[in-house]
Amino acid sequence: MIQTFFRRPFQAYNFLIISFILLTCSGCFEVVEEVSLNSNGSGNVLITLNASRSKEQIKQLMLLDKMDGFPMPTVDEIKAEVGRQKAKLAKQAGISNVKVQEDYQNFIFHISCDFTNAESLENGIIALIKETKHKAIVEVNRGSFSYKNKTLTRKLHIPKPDEMPHRATSEQKGFLKDATYTAIYRFQGEVYKTTNTDVKLAPNKKAIMFRSNILDLLEHRKSPNLYIKHH
Repeated sequence: MIQTFFRRPFQAYNFLIISFILLTCSGCFEVVEEVSLNSNGSGNVLITLNASRSKEQIKQLMLLDKMDGFPMPTVDEIKAEVGRQKAKLAKQAGISNVKVQEDYQNFIFHISCDFTNAESLENGIIALIKETKHKAIVEVNRGSFSYKNKTLTRKLHIPKPDEMPHRATSEQKGFLKDATYTAIYRFQGEVYKTTNTDVKLAPNKKAIMFRSNILDLLEHRKSPNLYIKHH
């Protein structure tokens, strides 16, 4: 059962929706996913949300009582939810060393953890998404992540725009053109095959980068799915 931690009825799935609305209304932000994989499938993941270029707009929006009918959370309420999700992730089998860094002045957030294999990372993400009891912006299902025989497969399903929990307005879509998502995956050996044409290979061939604006992902003009083979 999801605990109600806001002053008014405002459960975890509303937290995700209002976060999405807040970012799309505030302008430019960046999401960076960095994964370092060891040969045995263990590794580390670091996810960064950087909304520093929109910090003044976000601060002004958070002064509102409501946005699109949803009550706005305070900084203390956001901190409480982040702490609860951190504890939830830390309890997942195969996940360790969970760290969260929060900067509410510049709105830069980092979350990182170690994982024993791709399945444990997948299970941790699924556990957090399931707790919201609401359709997520990105769906992660069993088999979304796998790493076998020096081959990484990542399959993420992004619902169509009319399936989203909150439809972006034309104005919000304009903001999303400046919002970016970057995925960086590092390997022990040299990469020799990838099927995503938007992937860039590092000069040493041991890392790949995928980069897109958020709007292209939401409207399915680009795919974040990866199939990577390395030596």
